[in-house]
Amino acid sequence: MAITKLQSSRDFFRIWFFWKKKAILLFFLIVGLVMFYAYTATPIYESTAELLVLSKTNEGEVISTGLNDQKIIPVTKEDIYTEIQLISSNNVLKETVEFYGPNGLGLSNTEMGMFDTIVESGKSMLIKALLALKLIQESGSKHGDQISLLQRSLTVEPVIDSDIILVSLQAQKSEKTTLILNKLLSTYLKYRDNVYTKKDGQQFYDDQAQNYQNKLNLAEKMLKDFQKQWNIVNLKIQNQANIDLLTQLNNELKLLEIEFEGDISKVSALKREIQKAPALMHMTKEMRTIPAIVELEKGIVPILIKRSEISKTFMKSSREYKSISSQIQILRNEIRNEIEKAIRTDELEHEGKKNKIEALKNKIAVLKAEANDFSQKEKEHRELERQATLYRKNYILYTNKTENAMIDSQKKERSLANVVVAVEPTIPEKSIFPNRLFMLGLSIFFGLFAAFFVPFIFESIDTRITTIDDVETLLELPVLSSFQAL
Repeated sequence: MAITKLQSSRDFFRIWFFWKKKAILLFFLIVGLVMFYAYTATPIYESTAELLVLSKTNEGEVISTGLNDQKIIPVTKEDIYTEIQLISSNNVLKETVEFYGPNGLGLSNTEMGMFDTIVESGKSMLIKALLALKLIQESGSKHGDQISLLQRSLTVEPVIDSDIILVSLQAQKSEKTTLILNKLLSTYLKYRDNVYTKKDGQQFYDDQAQNYQNKLNLAEKMLKDFQKQWNIVNLKIQNQANIDLLTQLNNELKLLEIEFEGDISKVSALKREIQKAPALMHMTKEMRTIPAIVELEKGIVPILIKRSEISKTFMKSSREYKSISSQIQILRNEIRNEIEKAIRTDELEHEGKKNKIEALKNKIAVLKAEANDFSQKEKEHRELERQATLYRKNYILYTNKTENAMIDSQKKERSLANVVVAVEPTIPEKSIFPNRLFMLGLSIFFGLFAAFFVPFIFESIDTRITTIDDVETLLELPVLSSFQAL
């Protein structure tokens, strides 16, 4: 039955002693498997060489006795990582592999251990199956597998805070490790000399300088033609001025549209009121400032006063009262005529504002098109300037390189090869893998760990009834007595 309670150390010991046979068997199984692998795995040997990257003078010579008066260029991280890339480059690996011919490098031992033989057989069968199913493709290169094997076996890394590069090669044969590493280093130094040679480099730099000079001339001509065609003085200022004008016109258009809508609403309301009550006079605030209306209103006031005085003496049907009323009506008709003229004048002004609004909209549309055109031209102009700047930098760069190459061409062939093999690779006496003592200690540690904890896992998944506590837990009844099995 699974573990229900662990109240004391007695429970721990009881569980472990119940499963002790399996725990001990598991311990010896782990130690046995690890040591079987340690004694049957094919040993791997490692050979290491040290490369020293020397400082140079400003003229490219390696620092040595008698050159201390010249300016020294210290070794940088870029120099170190450039050398690392050259060592592990595909050209160096390929040339090293090709040197050994069709028989290959011989990094792998033909007499492999039992474990590696089983693994290699399984790997070979898996690759054949994948090739048959066309899930992978066979390497098309003649030496592709050997190059990949050499690349996996090679380790190139810098030593921290120094100008030394460690180059290590691992193989299953100790003699082959040293031979192949020596060949790799000699191939690298030869390849490096070809890369940094001044004789071929001078012509290359000169050709590149001439090429970029032609490109620079063409780019500058295109830039000048572009500026002349579009009358470009300063695209950024021109574009900003266009945007500012566009913003100003948009603000004017909004104000004019608001004013136009307000005037239309005011005139429409005035015309509706006049149609509802023709006898009454309706005027806007602006109409009261019209001189004709002002004078007519001044003239009607005395007559109204006079009619008020006459109404005290005469009746409305009297000739005198009707005469005064007739004069008042004539003046009001004149005022109404002036109001209608003012309305027609306002309508004409509204038509003018409408035309102005349309003109502003057309102008804004033209300015927007010009702004888009300016943006496009600005992009083209920046691209032309960028190309011209890039070609100018490259032209200056390769011109300087050509001059340096002309100076350095008179120096020794290895004047730039400031890399020396400080420590030659040696034949390793002991294999780096497998470390049997370390694997024994590791297997004992994990074996003890498994032997101690696995019984509790077995106990947790065991459903059998083995103790009194299991009976009481399962049946929820007390156990009165128990007997030992005979």
